[in-house]
Amino acid sequence: MQKQAAGFTLIELLIVILLIGITIGIATVIPNSNYGQKAVAAELSKLGFLFTKASEKALLSGSELGFSLEDNQYRWWKWDRSDEKWQPLSDKTWAPYRLPENITATLDDNNTENLLKEAAQGPAIVFYADGIMTPVNVTFFIKDNNTISKTLKSDGVTSFAQ
Repeated sequence: MQKQAAGFTLIELLIVILLIGITIGIATVIPNSNYGQKAVAAELSKLGFLFTKASEKALLSGSELGFSLEDNQYRWWKWDRSDEKWQPLSDKTWAPYRLPENITATLDDNNTENLLKEAAQGPAIVFYADGIMTPVNVTFFIKDNNTISKTLKSDGVTSFAQ
């Protein structure tokens, strides 16, 4: 009488390894499916923080700050009272920032009479020294997927809403 060997056959082991591989593959793909939404939310949160900080800085320093958005890059400005023109800010917090390649932003300042837009260089959004700012809607979205978008809004008086 022959003893039967205990254990698994090679086919059973291969099937188990295949199932483990498929499970790991699915688990790594699913978290990346909402990467675009997380990236948009992160950019929106960052800009919302900077808008709040700019509003506070303008109020505390008694000078106007500005924001412009062109070609997926935003820049911060400060009104120079002696030269009577806008000067770009360049320190670390206020340095020009280029959005990631897969994210696009649009700016709607809700103010068609904004005379600052007529200037060759300068901001489209102004944070005034009295705590008021130009009303604004900044919308971030994924370049290839316009359905994933988030908007940062302000009426110019109240805080920012997402």
